[in-house]
Amino acid sequence: MQRAFETGLSALVKNKEGSVLMAVSGGVDSMVMASLFSASPYKKLAMAHVNFGLRGSDSDADEALVRHWAKSHGMSLYVNKFHTAQYAKEQKISVEMAARALRYQWFEELRQELNMDYIAVAHNANDHAETIILNLIRGTGLRGLCGIHDQRDAIIRPMLDFSRKQIEAYANKMKISYREDATNALLDFSRNRIRHNILPELAKINPDIVARLRENGVYLQQACDILSEQLHAKKKAWCRQEGEKILLNIELLNKEKHAPFWLFEMLRPYGFGSGQMTQIMNLLHAQPGHKVTSNRYVLYKDRTDIALIPYIQNIDAGYSVMFYDSSAYIIKDAHSIAAFDARKLQLPLTMRTWQKGDRFVPLGMKGFKKVSDFLIDAKAPLWEKEHQQVLCSGEDIVWVVGRRIDERYKVNATTQQVAEITLNTATYI
Repeated sequence: MQRAFETGLSALVKNKEGSVLMAVSGGVDSMVMASLFSASPYKKLAMAHVNFGLRGSDSDADEALVRHWAKSHGMSLYVNKFHTAQYAKEQKISVEMAARALRYQWFEELRQELNMDYIAVAHNANDHAETIILNLIRGTGLRGLCGIHDQRDAIIRPMLDFSRKQIEAYANKMKISYREDATNALLDFSRNRIRHNILPELAKINPDIVARLRENGVYLQQACDILSEQLHAKKKAWCRQEGEKILLNIELLNKEKHAPFWLFEMLRPYGFGSGQMTQIMNLLHAQPGHKVTSNRYVLYKDRTDIALIPYIQNIDAGYSVMFYDSSAYIIKDAHSIAAFDARKLQLPLTMRTWQKGDRFVPLGMKGFKKVSDFLIDAKAPLWEKEHQQVLCSGEDIVWVVGRRIDERYKVNATTQQVAEITLNTATYI
């Protein structure tokens, strides 16, 4: 196993002078990985252990084992303790997600602090197989069926070619101490159900199911790399960027035979799931104004485009006010800045979403115009019209934010003091 480990590791860490921070939990996978590293030519090593405080004395016993091993092998060890359950509650996420976020964030911070090249994590071939099955059930698309990556940025996984059975046999043979996490036997978690129920059944059909899923994951990763190149070309042809908005051309999407596949791959990073694809495809033929949301973004149907926009629930755009002497003031040409005759303003100013019947005197005009008509004439996209902000002085609208100020409040030759309004945030959704 040592030779196979070093062969695989050489593909991940090409320079034997490379430094590696090993994530060691005290379980069999990470303890065997630490042992294999310690016997390898790679000598710039350190260990990192996280005590999540989730299993009481068992968590402390895991830490004690790792500390003892590190000391007996002359290995530098860094330990961090987290209040994982409290963090999960505060962030409104599962404990499992909280533990993952906390450990990977700390590993990366520690890696940078120590100026090390890699973080080694001890996922094995069974973990890879379980992930593929779990992603297949969840509907994560082709990329999810690739399983766990051997390497992503600074993270390497040198144990992926070994099954859990191989690792346990090696630990027993070499008398490597490790601790078993009792929660691995609980069927409350989806992964454990796959581990204890589904994979054993699949092994009855093919005893080498874990190895086969590992091979298929590698092939699918190659296919994903090829598709990524095509996806990049599709994005370039179909999409254009306007500030924070990404606009997808409806006409070109309707001509694409495999639009659902490409749309899913494009939108997946923005929080849209496979279960929303019917809604998203219907959006192509819906009336303007229809939308589909993820937890972070909105897909908004306009006349010729589908707009992908960051979703911010608080639409009240903050602003700051600065006063200047008019003699030295130069009006700035920026959508987020507006200048007014200060003595005409009634402070404090208020900002709100425009309402039906709102009107103002657009700069350069003599009479009133409804805000609704102004936005139509300005060809404002529907998603912007819906949440357009207006700045008010008393009952008067002095600025259709980001578009036009009111003629009555402009800076002119009689202005003595200028009030410059700058938006702190400028969002439409």
